Parts: sequence; structure tokens; C-alpha cells
Amino acid sequence: MDAKLLEAIGPFKDYFEIQEDGKIKCLVNGHCFPAIRPEQIAAFVNGARFAKLKIRYDAETALTKYEPFIVVSKNFPHMLYCALTGQLLEKSLAAVKKHMGGKRFVRAKARFVTDEQDLKPEPSLREFGIILPGEEDDGKGDKSRQSKKQRKAGAAAGDEDEEMAEPDGPSEDEDSEEPALWVPPGELRGRGAKKGAKGRAG
Repeated sequence: MDAKLLEAIGPFKDYFEIQEDGKIKCLVNGHCFPAIRPEQIAAFVNGARFAKLKIRYDAETALTKYEPFIVVSKNFPHMLYCALTGQLLEKSLAAVKKHMGGKRFVRAKARFVTDEQDLKPEPSLREFGIILPGEEDDGKGDKSRQSKKQRKAGAAAGDEDEEMAEPDGPSEDEDSEEPALWVPPGELRGRGAKKGAKGRAG
């Protein structure tokens, strides 16, 4: 790195690396800066965003030494997963240390050392019946989407689906005792009185 770049990066040179194309990549957020614009790097490094990202990056880097017992959760990337106890943890050094000092973790680690227990892979959300947006593309998601489309098409075509018919109620009996939405009792009587008055006037 030339003198201007080093001056722009300052004490944060460990958070940047030079790419083959000559650009400067920030390891904290993966953004590449042109090497000919050190003023952009200086502005970024001195900003609040870099300070926040740096704290998170430092924490994640420090947590890698606890692998393979504590890993980043596959389902919730902002959390950690303990492969010994099967628990989700807050993504912080303090939370990891507290968890590792707990009886449950200590017992599980002792069983792991004596080959009485293996590491538990994190179950996917799909195993619990939870399908996140974007994961619907494999077989199951397509079936659920087709069934919704079929249900909508059936309702439009006038299929006699009991569940769909209930909210509409019978069309003949307009003065039914129970309205589709909750209405205060006084309001219901008032409506009936108005209808009756209209009927007499007409």
C-alpha cells in the first residue's frame, strides 16, 4: 500500500486487503474501494457505520475459536448454535462464556470427550414445519402453493366449500340474530329499528 492509503486506513489496516485488480477490500463488510480514492476510505473508516460493523466483525472473529462446539446458526445467522447442547445463543462473547461455564455444557462436553455423545447438527426449520420465504421452491413448497391456487380457483368457480360458505351466511335471511362482525348490542337493535322504519315508509 502506498503512503496515502496507509494514512487513510490508519490503525485499521488489518481490516483491509489488496485485491488482484488493485482495489482495497474491506473485510468488515466486503466492500471494495478504488485505490486511487483514499479520501473515500478515510471517510468510511471514520464513520459510525464502520465502528458498528467493526464491533460485530471482531466478535465473530473471536468466536471462531470456540468451533466446532459453538457455531453460527444456519437458521438464524444473527445467533449462535451450540452443537453439544442444541441451544441457540446470543452472538456475543459474554453469552458464549456464560453458556460454556454452565453445568449442561460441561456435562455434554465430558460425554463428547469420552465418545458417549456426538455433536448435534442444527435441525432445519423445515423439520419443525416452518418454511421461510424463498425456500418454497422445492417439492413441498410447490404443492402448498398449488393447493392455495386450487382453493382460490375453486372459490371463484363457486365450489361448495363449507368453510368458504360460512362467513357469507345465508343470503335470504338478512335479519339474522348474529351479524358476521361483532356489533355492540345497542347498535344491532338500532339497525333493526331503522330497517323496520324504512320498510314501513316504503
